[in-house]
Amino acid sequence: MRSSILLMLLTACLLTLNQPSHVPADPPNKDKETIQAKPEKSESKTSSHDAVQLKLMKALNEKHDFQFVEVPLEEVAHYLSELLSIPVILDVRSLDDEGIATDTPVSFTAEQITTRSMLHHLLNRSDLNLGWTIRNESLVIGSRWEIEESQETQLYPVNDFVSLKPDPSAEEFDPFGGDPDGSDDMGGFGMETGATAEEGRYDDMEHLIQVLQYPSNHYWSNEDGEGGVISPLEFQWGNLISVKHNLHAQQDVIILLETLRKIDSSHQAKASEGHPQNDIARLAMEYQEIVESARSMHLEALKQKISLEFVETPLEDVLRFLSETTKIPFQLDIVSLEDEGIAPGNPMTFACQDISLQSALKLLFSSTGDSLDYVLDYEVLTVTTEIAAEEMMQVQVYDVSDLIAQNEIPATLLPEYSSGVYGGSSFGYGSGFNGGFGGSSPNMPQPGSGGGLFQLIDPKMKPASETLETLMPSEIAMQNQFDDGMAGTGGFGGNYAVTNWFEDAVMNSTPGPWEFNDGTGGAVIFHQTHNARVLIVRQTRKNHEAVEEFLISLRELKGN
Repeated sequence: MRSSILLMLLTACLLTLNQPSHVPADPPNKDKETIQAKPEKSESKTSSHDAVQLKLMKALNEKHDFQFVEVPLEEVAHYLSELLSIPVILDVRSLDDEGIATDTPVSFTAEQITTRSMLHHLLNRSDLNLGWTIRNESLVIGSRWEIEESQETQLYPVNDFVSLKPDPSAEEFDPFGGDPDGSDDMGGFGMETGATAEEGRYDDMEHLIQVLQYPSNHYWSNEDGEGGVISPLEFQWGNLISVKHNLHAQQDVIILLETLRKIDSSHQAKASEGHPQNDIARLAMEYQEIVESARSMHLEALKQKISLEFVETPLEDVLRFLSETTKIPFQLDIVSLEDEGIAPGNPMTFACQDISLQSALKLLFSSTGDSLDYVLDYEVLTVTTEIAAEEMMQVQVYDVSDLIAQNEIPATLLPEYSSGVYGGSSFGYGSGFNGGFGGSSPNMPQPGSGGGLFQLIDPKMKPASETLETLMPSEIAMQNQFDDGMAGTGGFGGNYAVTNWFEDAVMNSTPGPWEFNDGTGGAVIFHQTHNARVLIVRQTRKNHEAVEEFLISLRELKGN
């Protein structure tokens, strides 16, 4: 009997021990890999911050009819909040700093235009200098300077643009020097005497940063620390860029990257899934496509034949008639016109018969003697002064894959130098005798610091002789590594102000001005992706037209 009871108790204990506990025990450690933490499977997750931004950006992409005529700014904010079902806030502090009252009257009228474009035209008057951003789960309207300084940091994968970082275990690597015996000629990331810009790479991180910054309409970090920053993050598992800038600059970075991807995929021999596009990028490209579609329609309308006859007709009535006739939304840049003494009611007398609207506008504006011009700007044709039009620069990406063969134009990341060994750009660590932190920033097309036994020469000029003036290291101020570079003995500062023959041809075949040639004006940069070649241009409307005509002429000659 006692043995039976003991057997029953023993069985019960064994059953209890075999029951699973509240937290399952780890499996036996048969293999170390079984207990290593593994990264979670990548899923498309949207943070609460991103979800709010998505909601707001989606609302801003919606089209509406707007008619604001001398409406107080605070009433506009209230109306938009109800229309879009989102919080719209006035940044009263920043408005007060600029002397702008919340009841300041503003005006803008257009039909079926996105809220985002409407805000651009409503707020971007030179006498107001207002802007908008997304902050604290709200659409915030404030001073443009405050908006531009409201920076945030975003990360963007760029594996499809930049080659993966080599495995350092494959070869011993000394970032501050060369071979252990010190007999090498080349510093870490440096280049030998005679190295030229042809040795640059389009799949290099610095070239990509240059492409994103040089033709941009936004300020990037300079010697005063003003503007945004793009920092490279090159891991063995992937390449990213960290962009610190305001919302509008972030959107432009997204649009340029996605546009390059779109053009590249259009030239792939076989269709592929391509780079996954998140919701923020999708909405940014959605808006870009709306703007580009409007621009294309307006360009087609400008080609249509028209006959006009105006006799002492007020300028604003002329534009209202043209808008109704051509279905192009016209608007007057009243502030810029008034700065030049031109009133909306100025009488216009003009007649033409069966010519394109584009030619008619040029003749109409030139006949007044008031130096008028127009700009295709955010879904609207804006009539302004020639002076104001020269300051309204837009970025366009031109696909030139049919004109330029793959690798026909070498990458030009670095300039020519006078002689000797020098550090590379940005992270230009030299070695041994000619060492030093020689590079300049990828953030600005400006010279870096030279020093020691050699001197940086102007990349646009050829040296008159091999003898160059020596700069002592003590003469070189130690500056930020990612701007002008910290020069050591013999270290050279990099300089991105180098062009190739195709960029030179574009600049020399158009009116300009160009920043590279004239010190001010637009910018042009050639870039090559895996499957395509593109030209990225920041310029005025007239110069974009000239670039397009230049490319058309090249294609006609190629066809012959």
